[in-house]
Amino acid sequence: MNQENLTEIVAELLSRPGHEKVRTHVHRLLTDGLGAKTSEIDFERPVPEVRGRIDALLGRTVFEVKSDLRRERKDADAQLLRYLPQREKEIGQTFVGIATDGADFVVEIVRDGKLIEIGKYRPQADSSRDLLRWLESVVVLQTELIPDVQSIQQELGRESVHYRRALQEIEALWEDLKSRSAAVLKRDLWNRLLQVAYGGSLEVPDLFLQHTYLTIVAKALATVALLDSLPANGRDLLSGNAFRDLGIVGAIESDFFDWVLLHPDGDNLVMEIARHTGRFKLRDISTDILKGLYESLIDPGQRHDLGEYYTPDWLAARIVDAAMLNALTDRVIDPACGSGTFLFHAVRKILFAAHKSGKTDSEAVALACEKVAGIDIHPVAVIFARVTYLLALQPTLIKGRPPALSIPVYIGDALQWNAREFMNQRDLEIVVPAAGEGAGKLPDDDMAGRVILRFPATVASEPGIFDATLNEMLNLAERDRPATALAAWLKRQITASTSDQAMLKGSYEALRRLQREGRNHIWGYVARNLSRPIWLATDKQKADVVVGNPPWLAYRAMNKTTQKRFVEEMKGSGLWGGLASVSGYDLSAYFFTRAVQLYMRKSGLIAFVLPFAAMTRKPYSLFRKGAFKVRGYSEGVVQFTDAWAMPADVQPLFPVPSCVFFAQRTPFPRPLPRSVLYFSGKLPHRDAHPDEARAALREQRGPWPSESDKSEVSGYKARFRNGAVLWPRRLIIVTEVQQGRLGTNPPAGETQSAEYTRLFTLGRRLRDRKDSRS
Repeated sequence: MNQENLTEIVAELLSRPGHEKVRTHVHRLLTDGLGAKTSEIDFERPVPEVRGRIDALLGRTVFEVKSDLRRERKDADAQLLRYLPQREKEIGQTFVGIATDGADFVVEIVRDGKLIEIGKYRPQADSSRDLLRWLESVVVLQTELIPDVQSIQQELGRESVHYRRALQEIEALWEDLKSRSAAVLKRDLWNRLLQVAYGGSLEVPDLFLQHTYLTIVAKALATVALLDSLPANGRDLLSGNAFRDLGIVGAIESDFFDWVLLHPDGDNLVMEIARHTGRFKLRDISTDILKGLYESLIDPGQRHDLGEYYTPDWLAARIVDAAMLNALTDRVIDPACGSGTFLFHAVRKILFAAHKSGKTDSEAVALACEKVAGIDIHPVAVIFARVTYLLALQPTLIKGRPPALSIPVYIGDALQWNAREFMNQRDLEIVVPAAGEGAGKLPDDDMAGRVILRFPATVASEPGIFDATLNEMLNLAERDRPATALAAWLKRQITASTSDQAMLKGSYEALRRLQREGRNHIWGYVARNLSRPIWLATDKQKADVVVGNPPWLAYRAMNKTTQKRFVEEMKGSGLWGGLASVSGYDLSAYFFTRAVQLYMRKSGLIAFVLPFAAMTRKPYSLFRKGAFKVRGYSEGVVQFTDAWAMPADVQPLFPVPSCVFFAQRTPFPRPLPRSVLYFSGKLPHRDAHPDEARAALREQRGPWPSESDKSEVSGYKARFRNGAVLWPRRLIIVTEVQQGRLGTNPPAGETQSAEYTRLFTLGRRLRDRKDSRS
């Protein structure tokens, strides 16, 4: 449909031209505008069961056309209230109703026998194409989509028309808001958390906008899956108001990505994305579908650079089954939970055991939320993990739930490098980025312009006390009250030492300053989440089972500040083997030891996915001894009880071979297990179902692989300073000389050095520039 025709249609619709003309124009909009086939649209469809005729029926959308909704709205609602339930009963799927007189379009659904308005739109003559965009977002052209990974990627992923259009609109909103302090702060905080996650600054300009889109999609999926319908506006969707009204907290809340609501067009954009997402049938979810969407949306090259490869369901489910031996009593923590795959399977295992033991649905849900918790530093991963957690609970939650429920998935530094250790107590530190830091204006190790919020361990380790203290600080800061007001409240409400009170007063003054600068809107969310890892590390909250896939961040990918801290921590843990092995170090082994220290009970078990190099390579030799140091315990802390090996031929899986280590605490060092479970075979696809993986993979016990570094030293090692690195590269690499339109002669192709090609190209550019000037 060309712009001229569309403009004419919208202009006539705005005049409310009458029933027949409106219906004719709606038909053209659906066919010429949205690409629906004429045969798919059913006009004046008789509905004898309710003695009526549907004006237009397309897929799961019922149109009720009127001459003037201002006078006939009640009649339109009455008709839709008859037609929608009848169609839902006949087809067994939900339907959407649209009442229109051309000038107004009203979207309604039926819930519990009542008609609920979920959207409204009025076309604009000067932006006629927006009507097509709105219709595309609300008209359900086909039956509900099955929410498997492939369908999610196809409909919402980076190759879909919907994603490309949505990202363009998000980019336009950011262009208008990028100078607003509230929006910039959220981007900068997001950036700082990712710097911690990835060990340095990111140079992916669109990543913040891609994450914004992902967040809207994830929240829409959760809302539709559990509540069956979307809220009336984008603000309610992104803040999770409907969940809080049901007594479910920590599921969906305002975060870094609600910056879009600062723009007048932001709410409409959020709802467009949400309605497109809501077409999936989300009642019977059995896997973590969101990680597939993330991997689809973020460019593969970017994901490789960032090390973002999530654990497939079949492997996570198997690890959980092997590690959780007592589903009704084991407390489980995943300190690097990613999109929540391990959490999903742990929750489902507890729910199954609870039902089998005779517990009620509400008791089963409460038990799962008490026993399974997750942490991740990645802000989008945490949102995904919370949604995944809700989807794991969903089959039971819709049958029965406790009066109050909290989803225990937190954004935070599981390594607790943001905590200052003093006398074995961990005080929480939150670094507030300087204005514009996310745009790369400051180097990673420069504290100029930043603010530090500090909270004593006595407060940070008690969620109830911490939340109450933080709420009071935020409330007082909004009213610009002096620090003496906080001191008076602390004296009345909590017992705090003089030093703790001084620390809290200093943080309060910083919050007042941020309030005056218009940068105080996000700290409740940030501080509450970042405090939870400290709480989960207290003796009462430690886990019987620690599971997960820690970051495999390579030493070479870390910035200088992170490298320096990493070396200090590796030495303190007894894992540092010297600079000779530095190229082979990554974060995974240290993360393993830190998880044992912080989150595992003395009688607990840990099961982590690690690079296969952990089994054989020299940089991991001290780790394999199990004699690393953990504060508060003697050396020789863990005994590796078993291991699974997935060498290079097990694909598609991870970009490098992998393995799984199982370990328990032990008072003295013990040798490695004699045998390892080896996997071999080709998977049909990376997110194979557990049944598919069992059929595709072969398993066999074999001896622990020998250390491979000793036999791989080149005989030429002494003659090279840089090993296999070609330096300077441009003097060695050659390029093929082009031989005209017929190409080259393969057996005798002519080459020239890359440096010659570079200089020749540069000289030609300079000559062309000189010619153009003359």
